[in-house]
Amino acid sequence: MRKNLFNLFLFTICTLTAGIAQQLHNPFSIYGMGEFQDTDPTTVVSNGWANQTFYDRFHVNTNNAASYPYLLSTSFEVGINARYSILNNGPINYKYWSGQLAHMSLAFPVFSPYNELLEKRNRKVHWGMGIAVQPYSLVAYNYEFDVDDPNAGLVRNKHFGNGGTYKMVYNNGVSYKDFSFGVGLHYIFGKIIRNDQIEFLDNSGAFGNITSKENEVYVKGLQFNFSAMYNYILNPMTDGKKTDYDKQKRITVGASFQPMSKLKSRVDAVDFVYSRQLGTSISDTLSYLQSNQEYKGNYNSTYGVGLSYQHGAKWQVNVNYDGGVYDQYNVKGLEADYRNTGMFKIGAEWCPEPNSFNSFLKRSKYRLGFRTGTMPLAFGGEQTKVTAGVIGYGFPVYVNRQISHVNIAFEGGQKTYSEKFKEKYFNIRLGFNLNDDYWFLKRKFD
Repeated sequence: MRKNLFNLFLFTICTLTAGIAQQLHNPFSIYGMGEFQDTDPTTVVSNGWANQTFYDRFHVNTNNAASYPYLLSTSFEVGINARYSILNNGPINYKYWSGQLAHMSLAFPVFSPYNELLEKRNRKVHWGMGIAVQPYSLVAYNYEFDVDDPNAGLVRNKHFGNGGTYKMVYNNGVSYKDFSFGVGLHYIFGKIIRNDQIEFLDNSGAFGNITSKENEVYVKGLQFNFSAMYNYILNPMTDGKKTDYDKQKRITVGASFQPMSKLKSRVDAVDFVYSRQLGTSISDTLSYLQSNQEYKGNYNSTYGVGLSYQHGAKWQVNVNYDGGVYDQYNVKGLEADYRNTGMFKIGAEWCPEPNSFNSFLKRSKYRLGFRTGTMPLAFGGEQTKVTAGVIGYGFPVYVNRQISHVNIAFEGGQKTYSEKFKEKYFNIRLGFNLNDDYWFLKRKFD
């Protein structure tokens, strides 16, 4: 029964988000890889995008493999988002809704904490691993405009594109005492289609046809991400005994580095002339170029550092900084003016009474965060800037006497592409987390 309900839940979420995603229109996704997606899970985003320092016993940080050894139970998480955007170009505003499945992940501790408890063992080494899939970049635009040429008359230009890229993640993390280290293998893959058309509206005959050019770009590539965390416990002992985890005061330092990665691309191009009168393509002017050759080009390198303070399970604050190196970007078929990036982020979380039995609101978690910095795309000589704030809320639920969680985040911000082009947006994120304590549990019989 539970399996059927879970499958129905996934089917419903995928159907709803697929329907919303079709409404997306971002003209700036015409460049390069398209519009980059926020790949952090809901809990990480609502904590201020704290991907360098966030770790939890029940949630995963898919962009930081060093956080995986701290898991106490198997975690299956699904995230969705819905977004309302207002694109502003001077006096012109374009408003739209969009949304999609944000991520799906499965992670687990290799050594069961229950076995450790039953065997009365205190392991110094812990190991966690997991997989995830998430949208990485999105191309979705469809617009047209007319130009009155003195020689050719009224000329209509149409541009539309769709597709995008995805990222599959395989993370492994090991901790020893207060230090953890992780390695992530990220595989980027996808297909991007772009079509440009020109139609001479005031002409008939040969000049009355529609000239179209369509490019299909297939892209793939591997990335390796290395991350580390160190936890310094300020109160390791209380009354001569080891301090309970929920009462430990911890300072966490985190860092990550991804070396320069490369992407392989293959470009298939179709050029044809389409007759308005006949309603079909004119075969003798059709040209098709299929390239079996793969081009390898430099993509990017990333790095980040972070610092957080956790006052037991009641509250925590963090500050993080992420940087990206894009000045060597040269992926064929996905050309764009990309520049190096930097993002400063701060966040906090508060839980009034983590172990409260009689108050649902007191054992819930309240979060907030802020970020400001630059994104890779440069338009008209100006690099894209983003400033955003987020508030979040998380609460535990119990499924078959095991704890799970629901998390929600409300993000509002602005992207500035240039002095004329700006985007104000409001993003709603939902994360559903199911936990299971019994993976790898050794059964004992008397």
